[in-house]
Amino acid sequence: MNRVDLISAVAKDTGLTKVAAEAAIVSVFGNITDSLKKVHR
Repeated sequence: MNRVDLISAVAKDTGLTKVAAEAAIVSVFGNITDSLKKVHR
């Protein structure tokens, strides 16, 4: 599954627009990345 597939799947499953689904995905992965960086400091 690539980025476009993930966005489409999230949009379909949640009823969000693809733009909103992409924003949600970017936010989730950004927060996960930031949390992991903090743990490994």
